[in-house]
Amino acid sequence: MMKKLVSWLLLFMAFGVSIYFYPIVPSSIPSQFADANGTATGYGRKEIIVFLLPVVMLLIQFQFLFIKRLKKNVSYFKRYEKGLESIFLTLLFLLFTVHGAILLKAINVSFNILLVVPISVGIIFIAAGNTLPRFLVHEQQNPLLSERSHTLWNRVARPVSHRFMIGGLIILLCGLIPNPFMIVSFFTVLALTFAAIILHIYRAFEHA
Repeated sequence: MMKKLVSWLLLFMAFGVSIYFYPIVPSSIPSQFADANGTATGYGRKEIIVFLLPVVMLLIQFQFLFIKRLKKNVSYFKRYEKGLESIFLTLLFLLFTVHGAILLKAINVSFNILLVVPISVGIIFIAAGNTLPRFLVHEQQNPLLSERSHTLWNRVARPVSHRFMIGGLIILLCGLIPNPFMIVSFFTVLALTFAAIILHIYRAFEHA
């Protein structure tokens, strides 16, 4: 229930912020950024940029409601529902964060917008690590898969989730590192996290 309330709150806040900022922002808003200082390299019309991400958030919210309605009579959906709620809530939160950062940049608030990158990816990784164990498979839920497939997935899911969470926490800390080392450290940790995940999956398949 709390996740649903937070989702709708983020959605209403996104539209509220857009309506508040609309008369303030200039007619052309930065929409693309480059280099370690977050220098703007592309601009878009405010009529589009100010309301684009809130509309995307609204579509995501309705998509989740549609999935729930479509699958409400499926026996195993209840097991996955909370995990899906966490995924959709994370997406809404990230879009809201990016939306706020773009609007602040549009009114010339001085900050490095590229900080949004490690924050967003870090939160995604932590959310993925927290959600992945919810998708452990029982044989009766999907009889088309072999017992070996069930065992292999369940063996891989939890350790991979730990790597996602650790990597996500370190990526968040990368946001505290001054430029230009922030972006370098971000991509280094990102590569090492994926390497650790791929290595674990390979070993799991090798010993299956």
